[in-house]
Parts: sequence; structure tokens; C-alpha cells
Amino acid sequence: MSVSRIGVVGAGTMGAGIAQIASLGGLHTVLYDPDPQALETGGARIGEDLAKGESRGRWTEADCEAALERLEDLTSELAEMFRLTWDRRAGG
Repeated sequence: MSVSRIGVVGAGTMGAGIAQIASLGGLHTVLYDPDPQALETGGARIGEDLAKGESRGRWTEADCEAALERLEDLTSELAEMFRLTWDRRAGG
């Protein structure tokens, strides 16, 4: 079985970092946090860290764009995270 999609619970420093690395690594990623403000902050952190890594030559602009495209959803509803993962897994 291969893994192509993951869900990350928690959009704090660690969760956002895991989501960033997963999306850079080619995994479609859903990021969940029950706190909408934390989710917004975590999503912004990912964008900022991707830009910082690009400016330091760690990855290319194309890598950043692809990673952001693979960061599929930010949700504060846990049931929504599971629905998104399940629907996509079923091909929906």
C-alpha cells in the first residue's frame, strides 16, 4: 500500500511543519485544528516558511507552488477532515 494523502492534526508549530514537509515531499495534505485562528496562523506559517526556504536555496519556486497545491484543505472541523480524506480515497 502506498501513501499519497495524509491528515495532520494540529496547526501549531509542529503540525504546520509536518504539513509543510509532507506537501513538499509530494503528499496531498489536509491540516486540521479546532481553533480557526490557529489554523489560519499555521497556514500562513507554511507559506512564510516555504518562501524563506526558497530564498535560501533549499527549494525552487516551482517546489513551493506544488507544495501549496498539495496542501489541499485547512479545516477546523474534524469530521470534515475525515470526510475529505475518505471522499478522495474513494475517488470522489
